[in-house]
Amino acid sequence: MIRLFAFDGDGCLYDTKEHAITATYSAAMSLGSLTTRNSIHKAFSEGLGLKKIFRLAAPNADPKVMVERFYEFDEIQGYDSIRAFRGARETLQELKRKHIERALVTNRNHPSTLDIIAATGLSDCIDDIVTADDLPPDKHKPDPAGLHMVMQAADIAGDETAYMGDTPGVIVTGLKAGVRLTIGFTEGFASAEQLISAGAHQLVSSWRFVPSILENLVY
Repeated sequence: MIRLFAFDGDGCLYDTKEHAITATYSAAMSLGSLTTRNSIHKAFSEGLGLKKIFRLAAPNADPKVMVERFYEFDEIQGYDSIRAFRGARETLQELKRKHIERALVTNRNHPSTLDIIAATGLSDCIDDIVTADDLPPDKHKPDPAGLHMVMQAADIAGDETAYMGDTPGVIVTGLKAGVRLTIGFTEGFASAEQLISAGAHQLVSSWRFVPSILENLVY
């Protein structure tokens, strides 16, 4: 039985694909990089993690400055236009009624994550949130430390946990953490093929399929 459902944020819970690419591209260009939007999209789709994505986008820039610029351009765009993926809120509310814990594990910083959660109206749907600010830089996804943190907080083991995300990095995180089920969300950054290659146990194109998948697990 799944007692904890954890998930990624950008490209999985809420649709920030163009938002994140634009912020990364603008930050890199402001620091003199000649990167392209296509190369940034490719890096996101591979689930490399923000630290590696920023290094690829602006290889000659100070990494700390690149992070600061990213969040500056991220905030300039605003968060009011960001929307949760269709069915996400309803699914999380259904899982809440079934007493399944719900946790967000993201490589975003804490302030922007809370702003997006508020803008998308999901604040009352999530039990726990772990962001990049809660972990050392070398413990961000695909390291499983963040996922382990929410599992420990809920006192729920890996064989009672499912983890969903839209990139290979998220799938690898779940596998490293020893979760019972990894779910690849195909409407985000990565393709179905990339998610399968990373080891996803299941694929979904909509949040609405999640409850039935969790209920019909064969042990």
